[in-house]
Amino acid sequence: MLRHTSIYRLQIEVPEGPGKYEALKVLLGRAPEDEPPSDGGRAIWRYEQYEVPEDPVVDHIKEFLDALERRYEALEAMGIQRRDISIWRLYAYDSQCNMEFDPVILKRLGDNGINLCISCWDVHDYSADETDHMTNAEMK
Repeated sequence: MLRHTSIYRLQIEVPEGPGKYEALKVLLGRAPEDEPPSDGGRAIWRYEQYEVPEDPVVDHIKEFLDALERRYEALEAMGIQRRDISIWRLYAYDSQCNMEFDPVILKRLGDNGINLCISCWDVHDYSADETDHMTNAEMK
């Protein structure tokens, strides 16, 4: 059984250049999921938050927007445009997939020019080995 069925991800395409990956970590105050590329090349910076059913409800999209707003000028100075930024909801479901989003947050996403990407999959589409792999490697 999956321990986490929902992940929220802030994903940013980082242009080539030494130190940009680490500078983004400092600017946003969040540690990415991956190490920066050793050659300083273009990379995808990912920060993830896991939604656990037993935990209090947190609006991760709002948290990500709070981290980004007032920092766009600094991001642009690093060569990162708003089109390089996306917020993801990754969701494993059992039987049915339903989602609801606050219209205020959706408007805020639109006002900021940030894409909301959603990826859903039925846990029954995977064998036990694949599900275990997802739990351990991707779902933490």
